[in-house]
Amino acid sequence: MQVEEKLMNDSRFAIDDFTFNHHLKISKMISYEIVNIKLGKILRYQNSKIFKIDESDVYKYLDTKNEENYKKYCEQICLGDDFYRHNSKIYNELIKEIDNTDYDLKKGAIVINQLNIIMDGQHRACILLKKYGKDYEIPVVKIRYSYLGIFTYLRYFRYLLLRGR
Repeated sequence: MQVEEKLMNDSRFAIDDFTFNHHLKISKMISYEIVNIKLGKILRYQNSKIFKIDESDVYKYLDTKNEENYKKYCEQICLGDDFYRHNSKIYNELIKEIDNTDYDLKKGAIVINQLNIIMDGQHRACILLKKYGKDYEIPVVKIRYSYLGIFTYLRYFRYLLLRGR
């Protein structure tokens, strides 16, 4: 059985078909595992930059509730069917849901790659980061890809250099 097929049939977590086909099938998957990671270690790749999720527009919305900025983010990042899955009303509902029930891998896993860059679940991760702080650990699905692209690696190493690592 191929890694992709195992991933989609694994009953320990949920990943929807849209996410799998549009966000996770970027390169050949070598393996995946469930790992615990501190929320402060999760990164975001956007507009050719890598940064921590607490610097993202999605996280900033939690403080400002600025719907115009969030709408601009959605228009820039979300394409096609994905655009209709992201708006401030849906995000506010997710915030309430996680405040009331917390995070559950079986309802929708947060997915990262081997560089800890979030592939899916940025909104959930930001809500949890705001709620619990950067040292709180959560289980995520970590996918190892055969190749992420030379520019992703270059930006990752630049991120590490700028952060003093």
